[in-house]
Amino acid sequence: MGNRYFSKSAVESMVPSGLGGSGISPSAIDDVIANGDNLIIGTQKRFDKGAVFVWTENNGSIVRSIRVNKVNSVSDLASNPHNIFGYLDNELDVLLTQSGWTKGSYGGTSDAVMYFKQTNAGRSEIVFNYGGGLHSGGQTFKKPYYYKLEGPEFGRRIRVIDKQTYPASEFQNAIQNETFKLVDGPTGTIWKQ
Repeated sequence: MGNRYFSKSAVESMVPSGLGGSGISPSAIDDVIANGDNLIIGTQKRFDKGAVFVWTENNGSIVRSIRVNKVNSVSDLASNPHNIFGYLDNELDVLLTQSGWTKGSYGGTSDAVMYFKQTNAGRSEIVFNYGGGLHSGGQTFKKPYYYKLEGPEFGRRIRVIDKQTYPASEFQNAIQNETFKLVDGPTGTIWKQ
């Protein structure tokens, strides 16, 4: 399509959402590659813009994989927490507030935004963390580099990260010592159950 080759899995990802795909068009893929953030991963390059992730090879001429994270409801995040990855807090503000969540102050040292919901079962929280604290080595990012979901709404404590950009030492610490579920945002891979 155009001046790019697409793998079979990439084409299957592009079919309309009613048929099981993401419904993303080749022009949208071009936009992500031209205007998104990029990260070199081995022989591939990953581009992301918002909640759309595109993996390419051969200087962008081959599209290997496409993933679109879609948040249809907050309750969907219990089983698919990676679907939040790529979103800014203000992009989900309407969905969260219409679903009864309240924007609150985050008490940690990080530059983060927190939403919470109090029910009879207890308090649930979603934190969009932009860095500045322990896990980022003091760096602050323009979009969340990890998300924390906890409370009865999610069944357990979950951290959604990008393993490619999350500090390696903090990732190893989380794998070895933390009790939360650890999920890779761009791919949905579960690193720790």
